[in-house]
Amino acid sequence: LKTLLVYLETEGIIRPKYTRFEEYAFKCRMRPADIADKFTGERKDFVKEIFNNCHTKKIWTYVDIQGILDGYGRAADRQRIVAALEYFSEKEWIELQSKQAIEVYEILAHDFNLDVVGRKICRLFEAKENHEIQRIHNLVDFFESTSCISKRLARYFGEDLKNDRCGHCSFCKTGQAVIQQTTELQPLSTFSFKELTGEFIKTAGDHCSALNVAKFLCGISSPALTKLKVKNLAHHGIFERYPFLEVKSWVNSRWR
Repeated sequence: LKTLLVYLETEGIIRPKYTRFEEYAFKCRMRPADIADKFTGERKDFVKEIFNNCHTKKIWTYVDIQGILDGYGRAADRQRIVAALEYFSEKEWIELQSKQAIEVYEILAHDFNLDVVGRKICRLFEAKENHEIQRIHNLVDFFESTSCISKRLARYFGEDLKNDRCGHCSFCKTGQAVIQQTTELQPLSTFSFKELTGEFIKTAGDHCSALNVAKFLCGISSPALTKLKVKNLAHHGIFERYPFLEVKSWVNSRWR
């Protein structure tokens, strides 16, 4: 989601305004009545209203901001409530904790072509995903190097070592390292595509695609799959030990 927001900002469709916290909780260092007594008149009534709309669960007391707004009327707004809580914390009357940061954005453009922007951002996501997968493969290749690791690393940063061997890396000391497959996996070709994916395809509806089928079989979550509650379906994550690209290729070869 954060990546999507960055892409939308780059397109000039939105821009960030501010961050606010959705939830506030505190632990009292003095009694709420004693805190209220430190104020007079309307301010005292406002402080009482804050504490009247707090609910204690074991250690932490949670603030019902909407309850305060509903009960106190126009004289209260969210900013004033938060400012009061922060003042109590500054005075060390309470120990304040804020949770669930929410980014607030302003919409700059309403007349953009949704299909065009959607396809463009989808391509960006695919490129990012492929880049991250390739990065992992590059790391594995580096660890399984068939030559001096120090020399390869130096070349990556634009430096060329004169000697072919540094004499102190793992390759120079013990030879090539190989990442062993600790679990013997059954070939994908022996599985029934229809049997493993039938229930998911029925459940996914418009979200059904070869990519989402591969993610389902590998147990990889996404907002759409989480909403569909696919974890409760049979065969979810059955290929979690298999390389994702291998599963994706297997699904594509059998897709429709």
